[in-house]
Amino acid sequence: MKKIVFALATLAIVSCKKEEVKPVDYALFSGKITNKNSDTIYVTGKDFKKAIPVKEDGTFNDTLNTAKGKYIVHIGSETSNFHLNQGDNLNLTIDTKEFDETIAYTGEGSVINNYLAKAYMLEEVTNAKMNPRELFASAPEVFISKVKAVQTSADSLLTSFSIKDTDFVAAAKKNNNYTYLAALKNYPRYYQMVSGGKEAVLPEGFSKELDGLDLDNSLDFDNSDSYKGLVMGDVQGKATEATEKDSTLTFAMSFINQVKGLKSDNIKQALITNIAGEIKAGNDESDAIYKEVMAITTDKNLKEKITKQLADSKKLAKGNPSPTFENYENHAGGTTSLADLKGKFVYIDMWATWCGPCKREIPFMKKVEKEYHGKNIEFVSISVDRKNAHDKWKSMVKDGEMTGIQLFADNDFKSKFAVDYGVNSIPRFILLDTEGNIVSADAPRPSDPGLKTLLAEHGI
Repeated sequence: MKKIVFALATLAIVSCKKEEVKPVDYALFSGKITNKNSDTIYVTGKDFKKAIPVKEDGTFNDTLNTAKGKYIVHIGSETSNFHLNQGDNLNLTIDTKEFDETIAYTGEGSVINNYLAKAYMLEEVTNAKMNPRELFASAPEVFISKVKAVQTSADSLLTSFSIKDTDFVAAAKKNNNYTYLAALKNYPRYYQMVSGGKEAVLPEGFSKELDGLDLDNSLDFDNSDSYKGLVMGDVQGKATEATEKDSTLTFAMSFINQVKGLKSDNIKQALITNIAGEIKAGNDESDAIYKEVMAITTDKNLKEKITKQLADSKKLAKGNPSPTFENYENHAGGTTSLADLKGKFVYIDMWATWCGPCKREIPFMKKVEKEYHGKNIEFVSISVDRKNAHDKWKSMVKDGEMTGIQLFADNDFKSKFAVDYGVNSIPRFILLDTEGNIVSADAPRPSDPGLKTLLAEHGI
């Protein structure tokens, strides 16, 4: 028996191996919210979203199974950037009545996140003290001195936290420099804007720090918002230059060409979404843009979205019957339906009382209406204001002596007419023919000389 016991013990010893320690692939996140403003907070990041319930006493806790990187915590209508490393055990305390001022972290990973909170506050204070208009109106030497001082202050704050994560420190310092370089790059254009069109006289070497700057760096694009701004500005600028050299090239296609020339796939994926909105009714290039975006993007949701956009745009192609509206309240009294206007061309303005660009078009609209008065065309303005702005709409139409047919949509942006036309931004202008068919689902604005050209093409 002893031999058997010994043999079993030996077998056990031989069989027992040291258990391998698996690397931690998650972070713990907990906290306490004073003056709780939501029953749920959200943590979002690239391809990541997690809803975390908040208890009655304002406490929360959860495990975040995600990679190292930048994230955003959403608390009610407020947001804050924070950083996660796998293995962190972060605890957040905050009072929503003084959101930015009270953010504080404890636990593993807290040093980086307390730095981020203070860096945001420093930026807020700097922006409050430094009037952007005055900054960009400064002489070049004064401007450089001021923005360099901002960079130095940001670098000093970073150093004061003695962060051990060298990769994070390097990325943060780069971001501070990119913020400075972005201001430098924007100076000539902004100076011209704030000085009434005057061009800045730049000293020799003013832009030398921008020379040779790599604007196709995959890692920096992911790590720095300031770098993203530089990249976007560069692509837009080059696209604009190309259209100025070639009048047959639209900005959308020129932008796509610039994106295709980038080597960093993550930059391509991020930038191509900015042109997807051009797949719309009234744009003759929708098919071509759709084809190019589909070839570049790997985002399944974007592919589904633009496929629907393209299908919807074809429903609103020139010559198709227009979606209709019925019994919209008429400011002059009674109601009006689109069918009531059959026999005349109809130029429709989708607008709202709160929309600045919409209001800037009103004087031009009145001028066009006056010029075309008595001709075979009706000018119709449809407010997509919410019901609680109904009285404001009535007053604005009256006080502004707005002419034409003034209507109030039955359900703001959710009105069937607005939905059928895919109206998600205003102002939006639509031109219909005498039979109620679409001439242009995205017609030129009254301030655009192209409107008169379009009307002339149809004998108006």
